[in-house]
Amino acid sequence: MLSIEFTPELGRDTPPELESAALRGEINWAELSTLLLRYTYFIYPVTLTVDDTEIISQNRLPLIDFMFCLAYSVEELRETGKGGISFTEDSSEIHISLKSDRLVFSPTWAEPVNASCGVEEYTRVVSRFIRSGVQVVVDRYPEMGNNLAIRELRNAAL
Repeated sequence: MLSIEFTPELGRDTPPELESAALRGEINWAELSTLLLRYTYFIYPVTLTVDDTEIISQNRLPLIDFMFCLAYSVEELRETGKGGISFTEDSSEIHISLKSDRLVFSPTWAEPVNASCGVEEYTRVVSRFIRSGVQVVVDRYPEMGNNLAIRELRNAAL
């Protein structure tokens, strides 16, 4: 069984130096660049669990970037049968490979885990995670619904 979750209540939406500007409504959320959104906004604790094994355990990650990485991993799996989840902030990666009809997860920072899930389950959970992340961001900042990065993620979650 696969679970990917995030906890916005324990994270931050904006870089600390822009918190007051966000509260005053001075950030044009619809026009923020994908680059800024991927690396400096919406830093939340994320957990990725496969068969009761926590591969990512409440790590504070840029949510938008993580959602893009998950979407890319699904594309890679569809095209090549293997993929990965990379982390922009360091060189860590979770390699994902297809063994028989199961996906096996191998984090670069630890021994391969003895846990797996099906391809359909992975695709479904990733899609649900992206939809949930987009919904939280847009609920908090409705103008984000017009942001290019959010539109791209919505398309990826179909």
